[in-house]
Amino acid sequence: MEKTKVHKGLGGVTVFLGVITSMLFIDTIAPSAAMGAQLVSWYLLFAVIFYIPMGFVVAELGSTYPDKGGIYGWIKRAFGDKWAARTSWLYWINAALWMPSAIIFITGIIAQLFYPDAGIIFHVLAGIIITWLIIFLASRSAEEDGIANSIAGISKLFLAVALLVVAIIYLFKNSSETAFGIKDMLPHFTEGLDFLPVIIYNMLGIEVTLGNVHHFKNPEKDIPRSIISGAVIMSILYILTSIAILVVIPLENLGIIEGFIDAFIRVFGSGLIGTIGVFAIGIMFLYTIFAQVTSWTLGACIVAGESAVSGELPKYLGKQNKNDSPIGALIITGLISSLILVVYGFMANSAEDLFWMLFEFSTMVFMAPYITMLFAFMKLRTMDSDINRPFRFPGGEVVAKIFASLMIVILGMTIVLFVWVPGYPMDWAYTVPVVVGFILVFIIGEIIIQYKYKALHKKV
Repeated sequence: MEKTKVHKGLGGVTVFLGVITSMLFIDTIAPSAAMGAQLVSWYLLFAVIFYIPMGFVVAELGSTYPDKGGIYGWIKRAFGDKWAARTSWLYWINAALWMPSAIIFITGIIAQLFYPDAGIIFHVLAGIIITWLIIFLASRSAEEDGIANSIAGISKLFLAVALLVVAIIYLFKNSSETAFGIKDMLPHFTEGLDFLPVIIYNMLGIEVTLGNVHHFKNPEKDIPRSIISGAVIMSILYILTSIAILVVIPLENLGIIEGFIDAFIRVFGSGLIGTIGVFAIGIMFLYTIFAQVTSWTLGACIVAGESAVSGELPKYLGKQNKNDSPIGALIITGLISSLILVVYGFMANSAEDLFWMLFEFSTMVFMAPYITMLFAFMKLRTMDSDINRPFRFPGGEVVAKIFASLMIVILGMTIVLFVWVPGYPMDWAYTVPVVVGFILVFIIGEIIIQYKYKALHKKV
């Protein structure tokens, strides 16, 4: 596979802000904070053994092989067409499965700001409308998307800093109801296992902006700098912002959807100025989530589009519009997201139940391609040992493969923890739909891939 020609478009700052937009999950700060003070030790541990090493892996792959489609191209180089197709299928279908959970989060914030008594019907209907707005936004040109991502990246950094300031103001006026002693920050292994999937989820996807690598000005330099600095900065921000929420909101009163905005409400109050301030924060918060979902959806659809163009997935997924956006994959993504919102809406009793059900289902699917990517990383180091690598995983060959193997184990363990946590009883009513959906996704993908593979080789 030849490297895709690089267009003179997106510079280093834009690439960095794109990483922040796609990877600083403001919407999962409250769920992370639900771990309590022990989140400090858990995040520090996995930043060292997972997040930053994953940044090293992606920086090496992205700068060495700046192929359009990112992860799809890397796996195709290492393992060929079928594994590339499986990866692009899972990577893309995850976007359609994850998209509804992110949209339910958005409708939850909208309800918090404008319609506090909204029922599940509101969340489903509003979610369908938002789905198609995101599909429209994702169909714009790379330059327009780069501007929107830059604004969203700056907004996310602003919101993170604003939350820290709010926590400091709160501490000056009140005493926090959450304990923060050294003992409280030590890991509690049973509870930690319960929340581990949220931590690992926050640490995945740092490669998503590389689907548009063919629009980067200088991928060899910009990718390592943006990816690694982004991983370090976001590790620090996840810890600080989660602690900030716990400073303001007692753990027992923390809502996973409303928690971020509630922190500002508790400090600003309900007066006119406070209401305006909270409303402004809420609108900015909504914008960042819109941009985040748009970025992820586009990145996954680019991967699917590249696979479709190569004949490995249905041809329609590879259809592009005048902006070079994968409009075919985007439209199918919107249809799947809309259908899932309706189907799962009948199975959930509240927006929070719907959020978690969709989140767990999609994230299990989401993690599988990273296992393949890590195996590809190790194989490409052996296959292309003599190739020029603008960036290399620090520590040499043995260290790189040890960390890659450790990350594979962590991902496998995390998938299991989505359906069963040691020390807790199995909730079959909750687990069965998630597991069945997970298995069906793999079966449907394999049927499509085998059919397309036979059709492709018949032509040859």
